Amino acid sequence: MNSTSRHLLALCNKIIDRGLKFPWGGFLRPQFITEELACAMKEAGMKHAELGSDSFSNTMLNSYQKPFTFEQILESQQSLNKQKITSCHFIILGGPKETPETLDETFRNAELLENTLILPSTGMRIYPRTDLAKVAIEEGVITEDQPLISPTFYLSPTITQEYIDSRMKERFDNTDNWIDFQDEELFTTVRETFHKRKVAGPLWEYMSVFKRMGK
Repeated sequence: MNSTSRHLLALCNKIIDRGLKFPWGGFLRPQFITEELACAMKEAGMKHAELGSDSFSNTMLNSYQKPFTFEQILESQQSLNKQKITSCHFIILGGPKETPETLDETFRNAELLENTLILPSTGMRIYPRTDLAKVAIEEGVITEDQPLISPTFYLSPTITQEYIDSRMKERFDNTDNWIDFQDEELFTTVRETFHKRKVAGPLWEYMSVFKRMGK
């Protein structure tokens, strides 16, 4: 929503000026979320923000060709916190150039992000005629003529799935804000509970609550 922050700020101000009252949320780039913008979003009715952070390692953000840094992610989160806007970060582990060192950097920096949830996924789906497909071909992950209709995922050869899984398990087991959204049992429990109670909103908002209740 904020690929052009000026446009989003203008939209929020229009909602405020017209006196419109409705709850909403959006998927945001974790960049240029200033205190002014966060305040306007809150006043316009924003309840939750989903941030496409992808990594908390600057090395990996550069590898992913992202136009922002972890420092900007942190600043964005702090602006949202000041307005008490619920948030989460989607990150990708194991992409091109991921190593145990960059993964550990992501986990360390995650500790600096307060009052937010983190939803990690492993690997990146390979699509034809993309930079990732070129990397996968060069590294022998796929062949040039390999059909990619069936989902095929890339994992950096400089890290193992076992290492990623072990580090994620540590966070899933010992923290409430790291959410395994592939945990079918937890997801089903949250969905069915709030469906019966007719509670609206993204399920990730409540998954950490159920994690704490299950301990």
